[in-house]
Amino acid sequence: MAADEKPPELKPCPFCGQPLTVRWRKINPKAHCATPGCWGAKLPVLPLDIPEFVDAWNTRANGG
Repeated sequence: MAADEKPPELKPCPFCGQPLTVRWRKINPKAHCATPGCWGAKLPVLPLDIPEFVDAWNTRANGG
């Protein structure tokens, strides 16, 4: 990860709709939901340096 690199665009938590809390560091960049009582806050952190995980987070099922 380059020093001038920016965090990826992330969709909000699918459970509460709030933005994720992001820790953008050179080593172990991560994001998580920090909303008290939200089911999303109980999930493991999202590693931001693994593009496949970020893509999976941003995937939502079609409603209907």
